[in-house]
Amino acid sequence: MISSPYSVFRRKVLIIDSDDEYRELYRVGLNSDRIQTYPEAYGAGGLNRLAREHFDLVILDFHLKDLSGMEIIREMKKRGDSTHVIVSSAILPVKLILDAVSHGITSFISKPVNLTQLRKAVDKTLPERLNPTSQAFQQARQLNFDTASRMLAEIPEQSSELDIWRQVFKALSQGDQISPYTGDLMDFALLH
Repeated sequence: MISSPYSVFRRKVLIIDSDDEYRELYRVGLNSDRIQTYPEAYGAGGLNRLAREHFDLVILDFHLKDLSGMEIIREMKKRGDSTHVIVSSAILPVKLILDAVSHGITSFISKPVNLTQLRKAVDKTLPERLNPTSQAFQQARQLNFDTASRMLAEIPEQSSELDIWRQVFKALSQGDQISPYTGDLMDFALLH
C-alpha cells in the first residue's frame, strides 16, 4: 500500500480476538490511511500492549481463550484507561451487555461480522468530529450517565435505538435496575 502524507494521523486500533479469521478480517477491513490495526490473540497480550501504548480504539471479543472480555474491561477501568471499546461476540446475553454498559461500553457488534457493520461501529465510536450523539456516548464511556442521559434527551432525532439508550442511561444515572423488557429491546437493537 502506498503511504499517504496523512498516515501519521492514523487512528490506532487494537484488536483482541482469539479467532485468526476475525483478526484478519478486522485488519483487512479497517487498515487504511485513517486506521492502523494491531492484532492480539490473547487478552493478557492485549492488556500488556494497552499498558505500553496508546490506542484510540479496542475491538474486543468477549469470549477469549485466557480472559473474558469483562475481565479486560474491568482491568482497563481499574487502570484508568478510557480507550474506546467495541465489544464483538457471537453470544452477548443482555446481562453481559448491561454489565459492559455499566462500565462505559456503548458499542457492540455481533458475530458473524460483515465489513459494513464493522466500519459503521468504528465510525460511530471514533467520529472525526463529535456530534451531539457521539458526545453523549463519550460521556457514558466515562460513566457520566446523568450527563449522557440529559444530552440524549436534548437530541430531537427519534429512533428506536436512541430511545433505548435514553432509557438505559437515565436508569443507570438514577441507580435503577434495567427492566428485562428494556434489556430485550437493547439486545434486539444492538445486535440486529
